[in-house]
Amino acid sequence: MSGVPTRRSKSPKGAVSADESVQDLVPHIPSGDVRRPLVMPPPEFGVRVFESRHGPGFRGELQDAFSKYFLVLAGEAVWETDRSRVRLTADSFVHVPAGLRHRQMDVAGNAVTLYAVHYEPGLLLAPVRVRLEEAGLQHWSGARAQSGVTQFLRACFQEMLYEQHLQREGWETVLQGKLLALAARSVRMLARREENAPVSETGWGVAERVANYVKGLETRFFRQETLDEAARSVGLSRRQFTAVFREVAGESWLERRLRLRLAHARRLLEQGENSVVAVAFEAGFEDVSNFHRVFKRAYGCTPKACRDGARPGGNR
Repeated sequence: MSGVPTRRSKSPKGAVSADESVQDLVPHIPSGDVRRPLVMPPPEFGVRVFESRHGPGFRGELQDAFSKYFLVLAGEAVWETDRSRVRLTADSFVHVPAGLRHRQMDVAGNAVTLYAVHYEPGLLLAPVRVRLEEAGLQHWSGARAQSGVTQFLRACFQEMLYEQHLQREGWETVLQGKLLALAARSVRMLARREENAPVSETGWGVAERVANYVKGLETRFFRQETLDEAARSVGLSRRQFTAVFREVAGESWLERRLRLRLAHARRLLEQGENSVVAVAFEAGFEDVSNFHRVFKRAYGCTPKACRDGARPGGNR
């Protein structure tokens, strides 16, 4: 196990179906599939992130007082406003500004699973907020986006979910910071600016740089990073990085990353709330079948059995 403290996250309060009244507020996000959009007002600090799994025939019309980001994991849908119409597929990234009336309709037989970030637009600086408001409904297709941009967007959602799950001191500020990062990337994509490459810290000694990387891996193990990219981030060759990492961590880079991913996946499954697909995403597994295989090899049971056994009435 990773040594990261476990803490059960509280389900966000105030979920209400788009076609229901305020008196019909439910106390938590439904654990199963939903057929109408969820209205999840942000908490006092202004940012909420959650999973939404759609059932057959999902559709609805919304006009919220808060702004929203969406990242589609699976399925296909059509969203439209009075001025635009977009088709969403896996890895679609969407922004909907506050006050914009829009309609959501899943494609029959291919219901959507997505993550949503609902936020108070006042958290953004005026130039960014106005730019996004003027842009209206915006959609970026994962199939057309550069892989680095797609990885960045997915990592932002994953880090927000991770912080919201653990709720360590300062987690609300981390969510606000990630929201600002999403907003900044959005306006840059709107302007079709090129993504700037990160600058690595090369002034430290080799062992110190790798040790710092090892510690940081505990909160970014879900990123889709290759071994070569990890080595470059600390200014080393692949061979140097591999040798120093094993010396510092006592295991290989692949072994450490997999162990952290599996430990986090198990924590989420033992809550008995999220879908297996969502758990795989949050833990950093791109291939669900591979997630099933390595999880069963590590823990002797399938992810579904682990999740179902943790639910009330389940067999542990």
